Amino acid sequence: MNPASFLKIFILSNYIQFSAVCAFVQIPILINRITTTTTPYNNAPDVLVCRPEESILRAEQNDDDGDDVDYDDDDDGDDDDDDDDTINNINPDIAVPVMEKVWRYAKKALISVGGKGATIKHGNNLRQLLDDHTIVKVKVNTKTFGTLEKAWESLRDLAIESGASPDIEMIQMRRKDRTILFGLPGTIEKVEDGSFPPPPPPPYVPPPREGDDDYIAPEL
Repeated sequence: MNPASFLKIFILSNYIQFSAVCAFVQIPILINRITTTTTPYNNAPDVLVCRPEESILRAEQNDDDGDDVDYDDDDDGDDDDDDDDTINNINPDIAVPVMEKVWRYAKKALISVGGKGATIKHGNNLRQLLDDHTIVKVKVNTKTFGTLEKAWESLRDLAIESGASPDIEMIQMRRKDRTILFGLPGTIEKVEDGSFPPPPPPPYVPPPREGDDDYIAPEL
């Protein structure tokens, strides 16, 4: 065999191997998780490449997303309006708008009792906050006490044990909010006569400036 024939056979053999490899690479492989990438050659078809690590990561992310679901743990599953879930422990002659005004006067719950129940620390905080604010909202975990009434009794006794007056009052309870509104002795009477909650402070009026009609120059 002369060198020219050998060279032709060698080139033809390499060309056949190269064509077989290219054909194998461009065959799409059908599997569960695949992503599409573009080959660096111009006018070449896209090649489907398996990326199993991406599938595992997406699955883990989906599982993590399901852990943050906020469930409604309402004891009785009741979604009625607040009016149906409100117990007014005061003179029924007091108008509902007045009671709503008292409820909103306490902006937010200053004490929160969790699943471990109330302690003497909660009672001491309640006593101090009542002295400072007259009325105090306390948010409780009803699963711990069973009912808001029992939570009220427990917190009242702990506050009395901490030095509070035995006549502290329960102004209002709202089951839907799981919140009790405590008050100092005599608060209900003040609500009845209109002296509580106190009126808001008057709006700020800036002093007159030089050039105003009612401006009075200071004496030198």
